[in-house]
Amino acid sequence: MYNYWMLTLFILCSCSDDEVTVENEEHKEGNATLFVPTSEWQHLDPGQAIPAGLHVRMNLQTGEKEAKLIDEEEGDKIGDRRRRHHYGYSDRRGIINKQTRAFKAEELFEASHVDSNDVKLLTHDVANIYDNNDGYKLGLATDDVKQIMKLVHVLEDSSSDSEHLIFALSELEYLVHQIDNARDLDIIGGLQLVVQLLRHDNDTVKCYAAHVIGAAAQSNLIVQEACVKYGSLVHLTMILLSDKDDIVHRRAVYALSALLRMNRGGLYNFTFVHHGFDAISKATLMQRSSRYQLKVVTLIADLLSEEAERFRESGETKWLLNHLTTSGWCELVSYLLPTNCVQQYQFCESVVMAMLLLEGCDYTGSVDILEQLKSDLITVDHAEVYEHLIKLIHRISEQDHEDI
Repeated sequence: MYNYWMLTLFILCSCSDDEVTVENEEHKEGNATLFVPTSEWQHLDPGQAIPAGLHVRMNLQTGEKEAKLIDEEEGDKIGDRRRRHHYGYSDRRGIINKQTRAFKAEELFEASHVDSNDVKLLTHDVANIYDNNDGYKLGLATDDVKQIMKLVHVLEDSSSDSEHLIFALSELEYLVHQIDNARDLDIIGGLQLVVQLLRHDNDTVKCYAAHVIGAAAQSNLIVQEACVKYGSLVHLTMILLSDKDDIVHRRAVYALSALLRMNRGGLYNFTFVHHGFDAISKATLMQRSSRYQLKVVTLIADLLSEEAERFRESGETKWLLNHLTTSGWCELVSYLLPTNCVQQYQFCESVVMAMLLLEGCDYTGSVDILEQLKSDLITVDHAEVYEHLIKLIHRISEQDHEDI
């Protein structure tokens, strides 16, 4: 159970494709006098408007909200943290993201009063944990590992509610983009906890859990295999079959993309043991979101491209291609063709690429729409921009499935 002295931010239970977010303590109701911040904590009246970029907290002793300017040192820590994790461009200013509302991790750590030496681990004494493959040892001295340990404590604590789980998962997502951090998360025991959260009752928790898995597993075979061992493919397949929310489906496909790319063993299990592509096709027919459909056709094209490359290099059988072409994917992908490739260029290109890579499909029923799409691209202004897509469409029309 957490012994909080203060609660500085309320976590939004939302799940977008942008940065992980936290609610800004800015009231939208009322027209109270604008708050004038200083470097000292000041009382906030109910409904009082505040400028962006402040440090806001709730004092649980008095039940009142307070705010002040962010200290220069606090702002520097946020900048250092983002540069350390190489997370890319952001509109983050202090603890506030002007477009997506951000938060800082240190406040949870200070409020929870959990010392890293007291964190319970799910495996052996962490100082003696080694990876069986290459003798890799957990780097206890790093700040990242200390943060991961505290966040894992939040995940394993039975008293953690959805908001705390979302906070911890969102912070982990920042950290596990680094390959070593992702492996440390597994060694500590946190990766299995994240996989288990794919079965959580709260859709937003499932959403963030899938995002952490996707971030950790990208180009990281050790983590990919660990996630498969913990049952991630089963849980993600069930999400596609049982959930109806577009965002949850998109996050599930994102996680699957990271788990299956460059992982032939996981791909084989997903295809034939878990019948995962059947689940994806059913979800694709149910979802009308072009963003979800784009993720699906991009995944199909990438996996088929990898298989084609393996065939060129070693003559490996194209078992994935054979499975997809005999289980309805020719019809499904051609069904996704948009009616306007100028307005939906990226989506159109991904669908056409997937159609080309599904060698042996009969697209005679799509000839008219393909010709219309090609005609529209040729006659539009600056048609040279669409030259590559025009050639791809022409190849489908001519049933020319030479190597791409």
